[in-house]
Amino acid sequence: MSSQILVISDLHFDVGSHRGINESVALKWLHKIVAKEHPAALVGLGDWGCAWKPEDWKELLKQVRVYAIYGNHDNFLLLKSLKNSDGPKVLVGDGEMRGNWSTAVWFY
Repeated sequence: MSSQILVISDLHFDVGSHRGINESVALKWLHKIVAKEHPAALVGLGDWGCAWKPEDWKELLKQVRVYAIYGNHDNFLLLKSLKNSDGPKVLVGDGEMRGNWSTAVWFY
């Protein structure tokens, strides 16, 4: 098992283009990177995008454990409802620590 942690932010998975960038391919890109690198966890620092559907998250959570904070380009209610396959919620609260003391990640 990998001990690498993949950290992303501002994925902005949305329908269409913004400033000439096709944001609808962001989810495919993320799946490709996760499949290639096999990280132990994915930490998302907000702005996941608003085009996510529950089935998109289901596929990602099959690949990797996700810890997330939200930004201003997110579906907060959807993020709040998600759980990793082993039970912990995906959305992390302010000041919350995830992991054990040797591999802890704090979210502020």
